[in-house]
Amino acid sequence: EMVALHQDYVTHVESKIGRLEVVRNGNEIRVLGTQSGSIPIIPTTEELIAHIREPVELGRIEAIQDETLQQAEEKVAIAEQTCRLVDNICKRLDADLEDMKRHLQSAGEFQKQGTAKPNDLAAIQVNPGSPDWILAKVMSHDVQTGMYRLSDEDIESNKIFHLPESQVVILGNLKNLSRGDTVFAVYPDTTSFYQATV
Repeated sequence: EMVALHQDYVTHVESKIGRLEVVRNGNEIRVLGTQSGSIPIIPTTEELIAHIREPVELGRIEAIQDETLQQAEEKVAIAEQTCRLVDNICKRLDADLEDMKRHLQSAGEFQKQGTAKPNDLAAIQVNPGSPDWILAKVMSHDVQTGMYRLSDEDIESNKIFHLPESQVVILGNLKNLSRGDTVFAVYPDTTSFYQATV
């Protein structure tokens, strides 16, 4: 439509001032013309305004504007509908996840990352900051407070420990070790850990 409007304008001006030439320079378009000899003519802004104010051309421009606005409004409406749809789906998923979490918590099966189930083995630091770690078994874990209740794995001990997560390392799911890695190993026939190198 815009190309057609431009061509109509060129034809309109040609009828007044002679042959015109459309020159393109990148995204810029300039209209040049010759009236006599090789004198260049550039249509004035007033001539262009007068042309587009003609009832027929003005009607075509307004129709293009209305169509463009309608398309823009339709795209906005589609975007808003999509946003509401995605938001509703996310809310439903959040609600379903919360229901599943409550169900697992009531069944004692809910685990946060790094937590353990009863009877899982763990390395525990009885005294904060101590280099000594011993082997223990998880009895329970309070998800809300992060506190563990553990029993000493030493068969001659009946000790029960209540420790925070910072002093408990759940054993299992170890990464592949490489030569030179520092690890904590258990002394043979004991439940005490010592630092070693692979």
